[in-house]
Amino acid sequence: MLDPGVHLAIFAIRASLGAGRHGFDILARKDAKNQLPTMQLPFDRLEAWQIDYLRAMDSLNVTAVMKTLNRASQSNNPSQREQEFAKHLLKTVEALKEESEDPIFYDAMLIADPIRAPCRGASEDSPPGVATLITFRIIVPIHSRAPGRKLTFIPLNFFRMRQHVYKNSRDHEVFARKIYREFAPALELEDLATNVASTFASDTFGNGQSSQDERGNVERSGSRRSTPAPLDPKTKRRSSKGKRWGLGGENSSETNLVDANSHDDDQAIVDVGNPARMTASISLRQSKSPGGGQNAQSGGVKMPKEEEEAQTYIDEMFAITIAKRN
Repeated sequence: MLDPGVHLAIFAIRASLGAGRHGFDILARKDAKNQLPTMQLPFDRLEAWQIDYLRAMDSLNVTAVMKTLNRASQSNNPSQREQEFAKHLLKTVEALKEESEDPIFYDAMLIADPIRAPCRGASEDSPPGVATLITFRIIVPIHSRAPGRKLTFIPLNFFRMRQHVYKNSRDHEVFARKIYREFAPALELEDLATNVASTFASDTFGNGQSSQDERGNVERSGSRRSTPAPLDPKTKRRSSKGKRWGLGGENSSETNLVDANSHDDDQAIVDVGNPARMTASISLRQSKSPGGGQNAQSGGVKMPKEEEEAQTYIDEMFAITIAKRN
């Protein structure tokens, strides 16, 4: 994680390449793919006058910023504090430029308003703290390669996801519920398909309607009869979600997450009386929102306000970069 304090960062994105991919890639450190390229400044925090000083250079590219800082750092600057601040900034920009080892960095533009990012907490058991980022933004050409030997491009969504999983982060529970909601529908459909297949096999080959020869042909052809999953003692429904998700004991936090999001009122209705007209339908009860209204998002499940996807500092940088791309 970042150390507490003030950091200078590069936010560089490009359109994703490759079949089946869409979105953006982001430039990250090879040795820490959850971190932007950064250099730390010798400040614990930024004062109001320093933020105003940065705002005067908003959207200037690196070349213009360096010229401005070079002039301000000269001994003839009447403001001693501005002179010192400019010197530290200039030195750090030059170090970051050398880190990127690419002339394209000169075209990156300053995001003047500081952006808050997670950093190392006060102790091993503390939640993440908050660092301050002064950022240069750029959208690089689609075929651009990662500059230098210490940087690499990774999918932006993967980078964003990793911002939710820092040790002791308050995002853990929300993140786990999001992952469950994302994959639970696929698992439920798979369970339904397994139950339909096993019921069909039992009805067709196990109740005397088919001859021994027919059963033998099926066995010789390599087909295997599926075994229905055991009934859940609470819901009286077959389910293997607990095993699929590798959940622990009854009191584990993962089990609680599943229980909190399970669809106890879902009904699977399967008609296997006539295999030629076998149909399956799933009736999902729409959950009511806390206000009593209906919500069709995520299969009708209303996500509580406190569980809505937390915006990260990367979302803030991305929004600024896209809005000001011209």
